[in-house]
Amino acid sequence: MKRTGKQHAAQGSHAHLAETIANMQKALGARVRELREQRQWTQRELADACGMDHNLVGSIERGQCNATVTTLLKIAGRFETTLAALFDGLG
Repeated sequence: MKRTGKQHAAQGSHAHLAETIANMQKALGARVRELREQRQWTQRELADACGMDHNLVGSIERGQCNATVTTLLKIAGRFETTLAALFDGLG
């Protein structure tokens, strides 16, 4: 089956979106790690303070997790910052 130009464009845009999401997750993870390390907290300490498993914090920091808004709000709250500040300059 031959693809139309629109189908090729859609496929390309999906690939670009997936790459953009992956890059954003990695950048956000680096930001979370940076803020955590500035406070000299372990992943477990941050996780306990946020009421989540430490493995989730590790996954977020490695950019391997598509964290929910709720999770990110909890993390931002522990850092005494806003969700917007977590994302500021990442994209």
